[in-house]
Amino acid sequence: MAKLDRRFVDAKVRYLLGQGKRAAPLTAPTDLGGLARLQRVQSVDFRPMLPSGGIAFAEGGFVVYIRDLKRESPHRILLDNDAALPDLAPRERFTLAHELAHTFFFTTSSPPAKLAGYPRSRILEELCQYGARQLLLPEAALRRRLAENDPVTSAFICRIADQFAASPEVVIRRLDESGMVGYSGPSLLMLQEEAHSDDAEVIAAYIDSSLLPYRLRPEPYTSLSEWGAGMLDEGFWASSRWQGTSAIRDATLKFRKIPYGPGFCFLEIDVVLP
Repeated sequence: MAKLDRRFVDAKVRYLLGQGKRAAPLTAPTDLGGLARLQRVQSVDFRPMLPSGGIAFAEGGFVVYIRDLKRESPHRILLDNDAALPDLAPRERFTLAHELAHTFFFTTSSPPAKLAGYPRSRILEELCQYGARQLLLPEAALRRRLAENDPVTSAFICRIADQFAASPEVVIRRLDESGMVGYSGPSLLMLQEEAHSDDAEVIAAYIDSSLLPYRLRPEPYTSLSEWGAGMLDEGFWASSRWQGTSAIRDATLKFRKIPYGPGFCFLEIDVVLP
């Protein structure tokens, strides 16, 4: 029995993208509608609902649900033939990719059945988040973009996000977990600032190996004030843009804060050795 872990998801993503490439050349952004058809998704249903998405069985496969609070009633798009999905926002694209990853854990029977060893809820959701990032940012396309050896700065992340129609958070997590960046440069945190508090949550982090001797990799939703204790001065919290330095053992850490939309910002970190 195959173990349903990240390696299982890796194999499923490679196979699905390979099938998609046979049907049409892979381009950025990923054609999620085409991949959905290959995964026997019969329709995509946009509706006002509390969860961001969901999946259910349908005749011959699945139906995917995506939250759309602008609608007063459900709107279903059938994926027969070459019916195209409307342009989706990055968050909606992530939801669709996440639900496609859910289909990996079912048989090809009709109706689909759970595979043996079907993961528990928390592990399943983590695996589907992981699979969604791979579908949105396929390895081959991402490697071509990284071949230019651009430093992983906030500007670079935003360019990749625009090209692949993904959020900066998704791009940062994909780069960090993939190990595909084969050159040294700055580390990058994406932060969500807490209202009425001198703190922020680390919602995504790309950590270059040069920083690891001085700071451990932060887990998602780590408190920045705890992770960066002693490194950030009052100016960081008071200003939308900020630059600062901190001496740690034999190194100097250089920081740059860059705003990104209401309540969010990036923190670039360079390690300078004597």
